[in-house]
Amino acid sequence: MKNNYLTHIPAILLMAAAFVNAACEDETDTPDDSNLTAEEWIVNFLHTEYLWNDEAKEKTPDYSSPEHLFYSLLSLKDGKTGADGTHYYYSYIERNETTKAIDTESTYGFEFVLYNIVDENGSLGYYYARVLYVLPGSPAEEAGLERGAWITAIDGKEITDTNYEDLLKGNGIKLETRPNNYNWPATTLTLTASIAMDENPLLLDTILHAGGQSIGYLVYNHFKTGVGDDADDHTYDDQMADAFRRFKEGNVSEFVLDLRYNGGGYLSSAQQLGSYLVPEENKKDIFCYLEDNRRHKDSYHFIDRGYNLGLPRVFILVSDQTASASEAIINGLRPYTEVVLIGNTTEGKNVASIHEEHGEWAMQPIVSRVYNSSNESDYENGFTPEASLLCDELDPNENSTLFPLGDQREYMLSKALGLIKGKVSFSPSTKSSGKKMRPAYNSLARKQSNAVLLH
Repeated sequence: MKNNYLTHIPAILLMAAAFVNAACEDETDTPDDSNLTAEEWIVNFLHTEYLWNDEAKEKTPDYSSPEHLFYSLLSLKDGKTGADGTHYYYSYIERNETTKAIDTESTYGFEFVLYNIVDENGSLGYYYARVLYVLPGSPAEEAGLERGAWITAIDGKEITDTNYEDLLKGNGIKLETRPNNYNWPATTLTLTASIAMDENPLLLDTILHAGGQSIGYLVYNHFKTGVGDDADDHTYDDQMADAFRRFKEGNVSEFVLDLRYNGGGYLSSAQQLGSYLVPEENKKDIFCYLEDNRRHKDSYHFIDRGYNLGLPRVFILVSDQTASASEAIINGLRPYTEVVLIGNTTEGKNVASIHEEHGEWAMQPIVSRVYNSSNESDYENGFTPEASLLCDELDPNENSTLFPLGDQREYMLSKALGLIKGKVSFSPSTKSSGKKMRPAYNSLARKQSNAVLLH
Protein backbone atom coordinates (compact mmCIF):
# COMPACT_ATOMS: atom_id res chain seq x y z
CA MET A 1 0.00 0.00 0.00
CA LYS A 2 0.99 3.62 -0.10
CA ASN A 3 2.53 5.92 2.53
CA ASN A 4 4.56 3.33 4.43
CA TYR A 5 5.67 5.67 7.21
CA LEU A 6 6.31 4.79 10.86
CA THR A 7 3.38 6.89 12.05
CA HIS A 8 0.94 6.61 9.18
CA ILE A 9 -2.73 5.78 9.51
CA PRO A 10 -3.27 2.94 7.05
CA ALA A 11 -5.97 2.85 4.42
CA ILE A 12 -7.84 -0.39 4.73
CA LEU A 13 -9.14 -2.81 2.12
CA LEU A 14 -12.63 -4.32 2.32
CA MET A 15 -12.62 -6.27 -0.96
CA ALA A 16 -15.95 -7.31 -2.44
CA ALA A 17 -16.81 -9.76 -5.17
CA ALA A 18 -19.48 -7.29 -6.10
CA PHE A 19 -21.93 -7.15 -8.97
CA VAL A 20 -21.61 -10.95 -9.27
CA ASN A 21 -23.61 -11.62 -6.13
CA ALA A 22 -27.27 -12.37 -6.67
CA ALA A 23 -28.08 -9.98 -3.84
CA CYS A 24 -26.72 -7.02 -5.74
CA GLU A 25 -29.19 -4.72 -7.48
CA ASP A 26 -29.19 -2.49 -10.57
CA GLU A 27 -25.71 -2.89 -12.03
CA THR A 28 -24.27 0.00 -14.00
CA ASP A 29 -22.10 -0.47 -17.09
CA THR A 30 -18.52 0.71 -17.02
CA PRO A 31 -17.91 3.18 -19.90
CA ASP A 32 -15.27 2.42 -22.53
CA ASP A 33 -12.24 4.53 -21.70
CA SER A 34 -9.69 2.77 -23.91
CA ASN A 35 -9.24 5.83 -26.14
CA LEU A 36 -8.69 8.26 -23.25
CA THR A 37 -5.30 9.49 -22.13
CA ALA A 38 -4.31 8.62 -18.57
CA GLU A 39 -5.11 12.20 -17.53
CA GLU A 40 -8.53 12.15 -19.20
CA TRP A 41 -9.27 8.78 -17.62
CA ILE A 42 -8.44 10.06 -14.12
CA VAL A 43 -10.44 13.28 -14.45
CA ASN A 44 -13.41 11.55 -16.07
CA PHE A 45 -13.64 8.91 -13.36
CA LEU A 46 -13.20 11.22 -10.38
CA HIS A 47 -15.70 13.72 -11.79
CA THR A 48 -18.35 11.04 -12.23
CA GLU A 49 -17.81 8.04 -9.89
CA TYR A 50 -15.75 9.38 -6.96
CA LEU A 51 -17.85 9.57 -3.78
CA TRP A 52 -17.02 13.27 -3.39
CA ASN A 53 -17.18 14.02 -7.12
CA ASP A 54 -18.74 17.46 -6.56
CA GLU A 55 -15.64 18.47 -4.64
CA ALA A 56 -13.39 16.97 -7.31
CA LYS A 57 -15.06 19.20 -9.90
CA GLU A 58 -14.25 22.26 -7.79
CA LYS A 59 -10.56 21.42 -7.45
CA THR A 60 -7.78 22.92 -9.54
CA PRO A 61 -6.15 19.98 -11.35
CA ASP A 62 -2.37 19.54 -11.26
CA TYR A 63 -1.33 18.07 -14.61
CA SER A 64 2.38 17.77 -13.77
CA SER A 65 1.99 13.97 -13.50
CA PRO A 66 -0.84 11.43 -13.32
CA GLU A 67 -0.16 10.96 -9.59
CA HIS A 68 -0.25 14.68 -8.88
CA LEU A 69 -3.40 15.02 -10.95
CA PHE A 70 -5.15 12.21 -9.08
CA TYR A 71 -4.33 13.50 -5.60
CA SER A 72 -5.05 17.13 -6.54
CA LEU A 73 -8.70 16.18 -7.11
CA LEU A 74 -9.29 14.25 -3.88
CA SER A 75 -11.41 15.45 -0.97
CA LEU A 76 -10.08 15.79 2.57
CA LYS A 77 -13.09 13.69 3.58
CA ASP A 78 -11.24 10.83 1.92
CA GLY A 79 -8.99 9.19 4.52
CA LYS A 80 -7.68 10.53 7.81
CA THR A 81 -5.16 12.99 9.18
CA GLY A 82 -2.35 11.41 11.18
CA ALA A 83 -0.83 12.51 14.47
CA ASP A 84 1.92 14.26 12.51
CA GLY A 85 -0.65 16.43 10.73
CA THR A 86 -0.25 14.65 7.40
CA HIS A 87 -3.43 13.66 5.58
CA TYR A 88 -3.49 10.10 4.28
CA TYR A 89 -5.99 9.38 1.53
CA TYR A 90 -7.73 6.04 1.28
CA SER A 91 -7.97 6.47 -2.49
CA TYR A 92 -4.71 5.86 -4.30
CA ILE A 93 -3.11 5.50 -7.72
CA GLU A 94 0.02 3.59 -8.74
CA ARG A 95 1.73 2.07 -11.72
CA ASN A 96 0.43 -1.38 -12.56
CA GLU A 97 3.78 -3.08 -12.05
CA THR A 98 3.90 -1.86 -8.43
CA THR A 99 0.57 -3.48 -7.56
CA LYS A 100 1.15 -6.49 -5.32
CA ALA A 101 -1.06 -9.18 -3.88
CA ILE A 102 -1.84 -8.68 -0.20
CA ASP A 103 -0.76 -12.08 1.04
CA THR A 104 1.67 -13.56 -1.49
CA GLU A 105 4.64 -11.25 -1.03
CA SER A 106 7.95 -12.58 0.24
CA THR A 107 7.98 -12.80 4.03
CA TYR A 108 9.79 -14.37 6.97
CA GLY A 109 6.31 -15.28 8.22
CA PHE A 110 5.69 -13.23 11.35
CA GLU A 111 3.95 -9.99 12.27
CA PHE A 112 5.23 -7.51 14.83
CA VAL A 113 4.85 -4.13 16.49
CA LEU A 114 7.89 -1.85 16.61
CA TYR A 115 8.39 0.18 19.80
CA ASN A 116 10.51 3.26 20.34
CA ILE A 117 12.13 2.84 23.75
CA VAL A 118 12.81 5.32 26.52
CA ASP A 119 14.94 3.54 29.13
CA GLU A 120 15.41 4.12 32.84
CA ASN A 121 17.92 6.90 32.11
CA GLY A 122 15.60 8.73 29.74
CA SER A 123 17.51 7.70 26.62
CA LEU A 124 15.38 7.67 23.48
CA GLY A 125 15.99 6.35 20.05
CA TYR A 126 16.45 2.61 19.99
CA TYR A 127 13.75 0.11 19.11
CA TYR A 128 12.43 -3.28 20.11
CA ALA A 129 9.99 -5.35 18.05
CA ARG A 130 7.39 -7.63 19.62
CA VAL A 131 6.07 -10.66 17.74
CA LEU A 132 2.27 -10.79 17.36
CA TYR A 133 1.97 -14.15 15.61
CA VAL A 134 3.97 -16.57 13.47
CA LEU A 135 2.71 -18.29 10.31
CA PRO A 136 2.74 -22.09 10.14
CA GLY A 137 5.37 -23.40 7.73
CA SER A 138 7.28 -20.11 7.61
CA PRO A 139 11.02 -19.51 8.07
CA ALA A 140 10.15 -17.83 11.39
CA GLU A 141 8.34 -20.91 12.70
CA GLU A 142 11.12 -23.22 11.55
CA ALA A 143 13.64 -21.05 13.43
CA GLY A 144 11.60 -21.29 16.64
CA LEU A 145 10.31 -17.70 16.80
CA GLU A 146 7.20 -17.49 19.00
CA ARG A 147 4.39 -15.06 19.72
CA GLY A 148 5.35 -12.59 22.44
CA ALA A 149 9.09 -12.72 21.79
CA TRP A 150 10.99 -9.41 21.87
CA ILE A 151 13.44 -8.83 19.02
CA THR A 152 16.19 -6.53 20.28
CA ALA A 153 18.81 -6.72 17.52
CA ILE A 154 19.09 -7.55 13.82
CA ASP A 155 22.29 -9.19 12.57
CA GLY A 156 24.07 -8.02 15.69
CA LYS A 157 22.95 -4.39 15.37
CA GLU A 158 20.38 -2.38 17.32
CA ILE A 159 17.04 -1.93 15.60
CA THR A 160 16.58 1.56 14.15
CA ASP A 161 13.94 3.49 12.26
CA THR A 162 15.62 2.44 9.01
CA ASN A 163 16.68 -1.20 9.44
CA TYR A 164 13.42 -2.44 11.03
CA GLU A 165 12.14 -3.22 7.52
CA ASP A 166 14.76 -5.99 7.36
CA LEU A 167 12.37 -7.93 9.62
CA LEU A 168 9.85 -8.19 6.78
CA LYS A 169 11.84 -10.03 4.12
CA GLY A 170 15.34 -10.74 2.86
CA ASN A 171 17.97 -13.35 2.14
CA GLY A 172 18.12 -14.54 5.74
CA ILE A 173 18.54 -12.83 9.09
CA LYS A 174 19.90 -13.36 12.60
CA LEU A 175 17.68 -12.09 15.40
CA GLU A 176 18.59 -11.42 18.99
CA THR A 177 15.44 -12.35 20.88
CA ARG A 178 14.19 -12.45 24.43
CA PRO A 179 11.01 -14.18 25.62
CA ASN A 180 7.95 -12.32 26.92
CA ASN A 181 10.05 -10.88 29.75
CA TYR A 182 12.75 -9.06 27.78
CA ASN A 183 14.96 -8.76 30.86
CA TRP A 184 15.80 -12.45 30.47
CA PRO A 185 19.01 -13.49 28.66
CA ALA A 186 19.00 -13.11 24.88
CA THR A 187 19.11 -15.96 22.42
CA THR A 188 19.98 -15.85 18.73
CA LEU A 189 17.67 -17.26 16.08
CA THR A 190 18.71 -17.64 12.45
CA LEU A 191 15.96 -17.34 9.84
CA THR A 192 16.48 -18.63 6.33
CA ALA A 193 15.53 -16.51 3.30
CA SER A 194 12.01 -15.15 3.14
CA ILE A 195 9.53 -16.95 0.91
CA ALA A 196 6.31 -16.12 -0.92
CA MET A 197 3.42 -17.24 1.27
CA ASP A 198 -0.30 -17.11 0.65
CA GLU A 199 -1.47 -16.59 4.22
CA ASN A 200 -4.45 -18.69 5.23
CA PRO A 201 -6.82 -16.22 6.93
CA LEU A 202 -8.11 -18.90 9.33
CA LEU A 203 -5.12 -18.86 11.67
CA LEU A 204 -6.88 -20.84 14.40
CA ASP A 205 -10.26 -22.43 15.01
CA THR A 206 -10.98 -24.45 18.11
CA ILE A 207 -13.62 -25.32 20.68
CA LEU A 208 -12.75 -24.26 24.22
CA HIS A 209 -14.34 -25.65 27.37
CA ALA A 210 -14.84 -23.22 30.23
CA GLY A 211 -17.48 -22.75 32.88
CA GLY A 212 -19.22 -25.91 31.77
CA GLN A 213 -19.75 -24.54 28.26
CA SER A 214 -18.39 -25.27 24.80
CA ILE A 215 -17.12 -22.04 23.28
CA GLY A 216 -16.21 -21.58 19.63
CA TYR A 217 -13.08 -19.51 18.98
CA LEU A 218 -11.89 -18.33 15.56
CA VAL A 219 -8.82 -16.20 14.80
CA TYR A 220 -9.60 -14.80 11.35
CA ASN A 221 -7.00 -12.43 9.91
CA HIS A 222 -8.26 -11.57 6.41
CA PHE A 223 -11.56 -11.65 4.54
CA LYS A 224 -10.11 -13.62 1.67
CA THR A 225 -12.04 -16.08 -0.48
CA GLY A 226 -9.19 -18.30 -1.63
CA VAL A 227 -5.60 -18.70 -2.74
CA GLY A 228 -3.95 -15.79 -4.52
CA ASP A 229 -5.83 -12.87 -6.02
CA ASP A 230 -8.46 -14.98 -7.80
CA ALA A 231 -11.87 -13.99 -6.43
CA ASP A 232 -13.29 -17.14 -8.05
CA ASP A 233 -11.13 -19.36 -5.83
CA HIS A 234 -13.10 -20.23 -2.68
CA THR A 235 -10.58 -22.44 -0.87
CA TYR A 236 -10.62 -20.36 2.30
CA ASP A 237 -14.37 -19.77 2.23
CA ASP A 238 -14.78 -23.56 2.04
CA GLN A 239 -12.43 -23.98 4.98
CA MET A 240 -14.49 -21.42 6.89
CA ALA A 241 -17.59 -23.52 6.20
CA ASP A 242 -15.77 -26.61 7.49
CA ALA A 243 -14.76 -24.75 10.66
CA PHE A 244 -18.35 -23.73 11.37
CA ARG A 245 -19.53 -27.26 10.64
CA ARG A 246 -17.21 -28.37 13.46
CA PHE A 247 -18.52 -25.59 15.71
CA LYS A 248 -22.10 -26.63 14.93
CA GLU A 249 -21.40 -30.32 15.53
CA GLY A 250 -19.58 -29.39 18.74
CA ASN A 251 -22.75 -27.72 20.06
CA VAL A 252 -21.02 -24.47 20.96
CA SER A 253 -23.13 -22.26 23.21
CA GLU A 254 -21.00 -19.09 22.90
CA PHE A 255 -18.71 -17.74 20.21
CA VAL A 256 -15.58 -15.55 20.25
CA LEU A 257 -14.50 -14.05 16.92
CA ASP A 258 -10.94 -12.70 17.00
CA LEU A 259 -10.55 -9.85 14.49
CA ARG A 260 -7.82 -7.90 16.28
CA TYR A 261 -5.34 -8.47 13.40
CA ASN A 262 -7.90 -8.28 10.57
CA GLY A 263 -7.71 -5.21 8.34
CA GLY A 264 -10.31 -6.26 5.76
CA GLY A 265 -10.88 -8.39 2.67
CA TYR A 266 -13.61 -9.65 0.39
CA LEU A 267 -17.16 -8.60 1.17
CA SER A 268 -18.44 -12.01 0.06
CA SER A 269 -16.38 -13.65 2.82
CA ALA A 270 -17.79 -11.17 5.34
CA GLN A 271 -21.30 -11.97 4.15
CA GLN A 272 -20.62 -15.67 4.60
CA LEU A 273 -19.08 -15.26 8.05
CA GLY A 274 -22.00 -13.11 9.16
CA SER A 275 -24.48 -15.78 8.06
CA TYR A 276 -23.05 -18.22 10.63
CA LEU A 277 -23.37 -15.68 13.45
CA VAL A 278 -26.62 -13.88 12.70
CA PRO A 279 -29.75 -15.41 14.29
CA GLU A 280 -31.23 -18.26 12.28
CA GLU A 281 -34.32 -16.29 11.31
CA ASN A 282 -32.18 -13.48 9.79
CA LYS A 283 -29.62 -15.49 7.83
CA LYS A 284 -31.06 -14.41 4.47
CA ASP A 285 -31.63 -10.76 5.42
CA ILE A 286 -29.66 -7.67 4.40
CA PHE A 287 -26.03 -7.66 5.51
CA CYS A 288 -25.16 -4.19 4.18
CA TYR A 289 -25.87 -1.50 1.61
CA LEU A 290 -23.39 0.43 -0.51
CA GLU A 291 -24.52 3.97 -1.41
CA ASP A 292 -22.81 5.94 -4.20
CA ASN A 293 -22.69 9.68 -4.94
CA ARG A 294 -26.06 9.48 -6.70
CA ARG A 295 -27.67 8.11 -3.51
CA HIS A 296 -28.16 4.80 -5.32
CA LYS A 297 -27.97 1.80 -2.97
CA ASP A 298 -26.88 -1.75 -3.78
CA SER A 299 -27.89 -4.34 -1.21
CA TYR A 300 -25.88 -7.37 -0.07
CA HIS A 301 -27.49 -10.23 1.83
CA PHE A 302 -26.00 -12.77 4.17
CA ILE A 303 -24.77 -15.84 2.29
CA ASP A 304 -26.40 -18.93 3.79
CA ARG A 305 -24.12 -21.95 3.53
CA GLY A 306 -25.64 -23.78 6.48
CA TYR A 307 -24.06 -24.31 9.91
CA ASN A 308 -25.74 -21.25 11.43
CA LEU A 309 -24.93 -21.38 15.15
CA GLY A 310 -28.21 -19.79 16.28
CA LEU A 311 -26.58 -17.94 19.17
CA PRO A 312 -28.07 -14.86 20.87
CA ARG A 313 -24.76 -12.97 20.96
CA VAL A 314 -21.19 -12.91 19.67
CA PHE A 315 -18.00 -11.67 21.34
CA ILE A 316 -15.60 -9.89 18.97
CA LEU A 317 -11.99 -9.08 19.88
CA VAL A 318 -10.86 -5.83 18.24
CA SER A 319 -7.89 -3.44 18.03
CA ASP A 320 -6.80 -0.36 16.10
CA GLN A 321 -5.87 -2.74 13.25
CA THR A 322 -9.46 -4.02 13.01
CA ALA A 323 -10.94 -2.35 9.95
CA SER A 324 -13.14 -2.37 6.89
CA ALA A 325 -14.68 -5.83 6.37
CA SER A 326 -14.18 -6.48 10.08
CA GLU A 327 -16.09 -3.32 10.89
CA ALA A 328 -18.72 -4.25 8.31
CA ILE A 329 -19.25 -7.50 10.24
CA ILE A 330 -19.76 -5.55 13.48
CA ASN A 331 -22.08 -3.05 11.80
CA GLY A 332 -23.94 -5.68 9.78
CA LEU A 333 -24.70 -7.92 12.79
CA ARG A 334 -25.76 -5.19 15.22
CA PRO A 335 -29.35 -4.80 13.91
CA TYR A 336 -29.97 -8.50 14.53
CA THR A 337 -27.97 -9.71 17.54
CA GLU A 338 -25.95 -8.60 20.56
CA VAL A 339 -22.37 -7.79 19.56
CA VAL A 340 -19.97 -7.54 22.51
CA LEU A 341 -16.71 -5.77 21.61
CA ILE A 342 -13.57 -6.33 23.67
CA GLY A 343 -10.31 -4.46 23.03
CA ASN A 344 -9.70 -0.92 21.81
CA THR A 345 -11.11 1.41 19.15
CA THR A 346 -11.13 0.09 15.58
CA GLU A 347 -9.80 1.95 12.53
CA GLY A 348 -13.09 3.46 11.31
CA LYS A 349 -13.45 2.60 7.62
CA ASN A 350 -17.03 2.88 6.40
CA VAL A 351 -16.42 3.48 2.68
CA ALA A 352 -15.94 1.38 -0.44
CA SER A 353 -13.65 1.60 -3.46
CA ILE A 354 -13.31 0.24 -6.96
CA HIS A 355 -10.17 -1.01 -8.71
CA GLU A 356 -9.67 0.48 -12.18
CA GLU A 357 -6.80 0.02 -14.65
CA HIS A 358 -5.79 2.02 -17.71
CA GLY A 359 -2.59 1.20 -19.54
CA GLU A 360 0.30 1.42 -17.10
CA TRP A 361 -1.85 2.93 -14.34
CA ALA A 362 -4.11 1.43 -11.68
CA MET A 363 -6.24 3.44 -9.26
CA GLN A 364 -8.59 2.61 -6.44
CA PRO A 365 -10.78 5.60 -5.55
CA ILE A 366 -13.52 5.64 -2.93
CA VAL A 367 -16.91 5.35 -4.64
CA SER A 368 -19.49 4.54 -1.96
CA ARG A 369 -20.34 4.41 1.73
CA VAL A 370 -21.25 1.26 3.70
CA TYR A 371 -24.52 1.03 5.68
CA ASN A 372 -26.21 -1.74 7.63
CA SER A 373 -29.87 -2.73 7.34
CA SER A 374 -30.79 -0.05 9.90
CA ASN A 375 -29.25 2.59 7.62
CA GLU A 376 -26.34 3.14 10.03
CA SER A 377 -22.89 4.15 8.83
CA ASP A 378 -21.63 6.21 11.76
CA TYR A 379 -18.34 4.44 12.47
CA GLU A 380 -15.92 6.70 10.60
CA ASN A 381 -14.13 7.15 13.93
CA GLY A 382 -14.20 3.44 14.63
CA PHE A 383 -16.12 1.24 17.03
CA THR A 384 -15.13 1.66 20.69
CA PRO A 385 -15.96 -1.07 23.21
CA GLU A 386 -17.85 -0.06 26.33
CA ALA A 387 -15.59 1.54 28.93
CA SER A 388 -15.61 -1.59 31.08
CA LEU A 389 -14.49 -3.71 28.09
CA LEU A 390 -11.62 -1.49 26.89
CA CYS A 391 -8.27 -3.26 27.08
CA ASP A 392 -5.01 -3.27 25.11
CA GLU A 393 -2.93 -6.41 24.68
CA LEU A 394 -0.04 -4.32 23.35
CA ASP A 395 0.40 -2.13 26.43
CA PRO A 396 3.45 -3.81 28.03
CA ASN A 397 2.54 -2.44 31.46
CA GLU A 398 -1.04 -3.68 31.20
CA ASN A 399 -0.21 -7.02 29.58
CA SER A 400 3.33 -8.23 30.11
CA THR A 401 2.88 -11.70 28.60
CA LEU A 402 1.55 -12.67 25.17
CA PHE A 403 0.36 -16.23 25.66
CA PRO A 404 -0.24 -18.38 22.55
CA LEU A 405 -3.47 -17.61 20.70
CA GLY A 406 -6.16 -19.98 21.95
CA ASP A 407 -4.57 -20.35 25.39
CA GLN A 408 -7.30 -19.52 27.93
CA ARG A 409 -4.79 -17.31 29.79
CA GLU A 410 -4.26 -15.19 26.67
CA TYR A 411 -5.09 -11.59 27.55
CA MET A 412 -7.91 -10.73 25.13
CA LEU A 413 -9.45 -14.19 25.04
CA SER A 414 -9.44 -14.39 28.84
CA LYS A 415 -11.57 -11.24 28.97
CA ALA A 416 -14.22 -12.83 26.75
CA LEU A 417 -14.16 -16.07 28.75
CA GLY A 418 -14.51 -14.05 31.94
CA LEU A 419 -17.64 -12.41 30.60
CA ILE A 420 -19.05 -15.77 29.55
CA LYS A 421 -18.35 -17.27 32.98
CA GLY A 422 -19.64 -14.14 34.74
CA LYS A 423 -16.26 -13.44 36.32
CA VAL A 424 -14.74 -10.30 34.86
CA SER A 425 -11.71 -8.31 35.98
CA PHE A 426 -10.52 -5.66 33.56
CA SER A 427 -8.17 -3.82 35.88
CA PRO A 428 -4.74 -3.33 34.26
CA SER A 429 -1.62 -4.95 35.63
CA THR A 430 0.37 -3.00 38.22
CA LYS A 431 3.63 -4.35 36.85
CA SER A 432 6.02 -1.82 35.34
CA SER A 433 8.74 -2.63 32.84
CA GLY A 434 10.97 0.26 33.88
CA LYS A 435 10.97 1.36 30.26
CA LYS A 436 8.51 3.57 28.42
CA MET A 437 7.46 2.26 25.02
CA ARG A 438 5.89 4.19 22.19
CA PRO A 439 4.41 2.15 19.30
CA ALA A 440 6.09 3.31 16.10
CA TYR A 441 5.03 0.79 13.43
CA ASN A 442 2.73 -2.19 13.05
CA SER A 443 3.71 -4.65 10.33
CA LEU A 444 0.04 -5.50 9.74
CA ALA A 445 -0.37 -2.07 8.14
CA ARG A 446 1.47 -3.18 4.99
CA LYS A 447 -1.24 -5.78 4.31
CA GLN A 448 -4.00 -3.23 4.27
CA SER A 449 -5.12 -1.51 1.11
CA ASN A 450 -8.11 0.76 1.03
CA ALA A 451 -11.82 -0.15 0.93
CA VAL A 452 -14.68 -2.20 -0.52
CA LEU A 453 -13.40 -3.30 -3.92
CA LEU A 454 -16.13 -3.43 -6.55
CA HIS A 455 -15.39 -5.48 -9.66
